[in-house]
Amino acid sequence: PGLDRPRAGEFRARLVAAARHALGHALVHVLVSHGPSPQPNRHALGMGTCRAVKANIPMRTFSRYLARGMYGRIGFVLLGFVALFALFDFVSELEEIGQGDYRMVGALQFIMLRLPAMAYELLPIACLIGGLWALAGLAATSEFTVARASGFRPVDALRTIGWTGLPLVL
Repeated sequence: PGLDRPRAGEFRARLVAAARHALGHALVHVLVSHGPSPQPNRHALGMGTCRAVKANIPMRTFSRYLARGMYGRIGFVLLGFVALFALFDFVSELEEIGQGDYRMVGALQFIMLRLPAMAYELLPIACLIGGLWALAGLAATSEFTVARASGFRPVDALRTIGWTGLPLVL
């Protein structure tokens, strides 16, 4: 009954190799004690008592998912704010249409030429609202909780948010 010690070592090596292969060659630490085990079936398999299993896996997929959600919502909020402020500017320009050579086409050109400046001015508030919207969406659907349970640390979330916001700052 059970495996003898040489075969148990082979089994443990194959188990660790399979875990490394399944985790994409990530760093896998398996700490196994060789003392008496309160679970005789595991000790009979030569595994001993498993005290800690830790996998340091970069959560690139979740980071990309988070960044894509943030960029999408930031872009949506920015587009909405720019459209709203452009409408306000156009309404204010309606009073000046008809004075001299200033016509509707000139007013629209003026508004269109002001769009990049409006986007630059509204980008910080759009980032704040869009970022909060993206994170609230993850929290509302418990995706952030699942990511935390899968090993995505708060430090990783801050790093992802920082790298996501870096292009917006520059």
